[in-house]
Amino acid sequence: MKPQYLLVAFLSLTMTLVLTGCSLQFQAHADLDRHRKLWASQGIENYSYTLANWSVLSDEEILCAVDVRNNALSPADASCGYTVEELFAVSERQLAESDSILTQHVADIEYDDRYGMPISICSREKDIPASFGCFKVNDFVVFD
Repeated sequence: MKPQYLLVAFLSLTMTLVLTGCSLQFQAHADLDRHRKLWASQGIENYSYTLANWSVLSDEEILCAVDVRNNALSPADASCGYTVEELFAVSERQLAESDSILTQHVADIEYDDRYGMPISICSREKDIPASFGCFKVNDFVVFD
């Protein structure tokens, strides 16, 4: 095969990979926006949940029970927990960090189908699928 054809094939493959990566990141940001709107549309201000973390190296560990009233953490939870809006902000930061072409970090975020909030925020190294750590929301309850 002639060198110019190899160059064209290489550039074509490179562009396909770049565009696929951009498409996946665009979808991740669109998912976050869609779920944030779902959460906001419900007007939920009072809720509780347990926050846990886990990784491939350890079992799930409960960090704290979180109580939110009028969209504010109770003083006892301020050092550990997050409001749902703060969970969205953490998710957004994770996605922004994984957008950089220089980073070796990938964010995987799962959302609750009913309420829309992030229920799992995981971070891992791009080339090491088993190198992840996650925050998880468990036992979510809405109060009137």
